[in-house]
Amino acid sequence: MLHIGIDAGGTRTRVVSLDETGLAEPGSTPINESILGPGNFRLLGETGVRELVQEILEILLIDDPQA
Repeated sequence: MLHIGIDAGGTRTRVVSLDETGLAEPGSTPINESILGPGNFRLLGETGVRELVQEILEILLIDDPQA
């Protein structure tokens, strides 16, 4: 299972992912972190937020978020 933390603000979005052992992937660094552009809904609107979520899914290599 993948655990994801997202802090989306007006200047940047920080995404952190960990598996159940606290590692992003076996043998990798303890925390996988990505910094993206703004994530504020008022700035981006619905379409922008959807695009940001899609970008996050691609970074995390998640093809089917429902799985």
